[in-house]
Formats: sequence, C-alpha cells, structure tokens
Amino acid sequence: MRSLSFIAYGPNVGAVLDLPVNVSDQIERPGRKPLRIEGRGEAVFQALRELEGDSVLVELFRPELRLQGVVEQVAVPVDG
Repeated sequence: MRSLSFIAYGPNVGAVLDLPVNVSDQIERPGRKPLRIEGRGEAVFQALRELEGDSVLVELFRPELRLQGVVEQVAVPVDG
C-alpha cells in the first residue's frame, strides 16, 4: 500500500488529503477469483509519481466531495 498526499486550497480553507492507494499487482473483484497482473503495481505507482507537483481534481463519492489542489508527495509508508 502506498499513499498520495494532496494539498487542497478552497476559498479561505487549506486542507491536506492523505489518500491511501492500493498499488499491488493483484486485482480483487467481488465474486471472482483474484487476478494477478505482473508489473501493474509498479506502473500505477510510477503514474502517481508523475503527478507530483501537478494540479489535480479529486472527486470522492462517499461523502460527496470535490477538491482541487496540488499533489504534494507520493510515498511508501514507513513501518514502525
């Protein structure tokens, strides 16, 4: 599991959205056998790394929320 750190600037409000993203090679689907695609996790991680410093729009469905901001950091969590 890796994470995406996102800074959102609203009208008079600054917020940091720390969003965990599963970038494994395994895809799990309800009612189906897990599917493994070699290299998928690394490809997703590199695509996220390319977003660092870019302006993005994040839409969450539950709760319904739209945030626009800059991707500050894409990182691997540190186990402690």
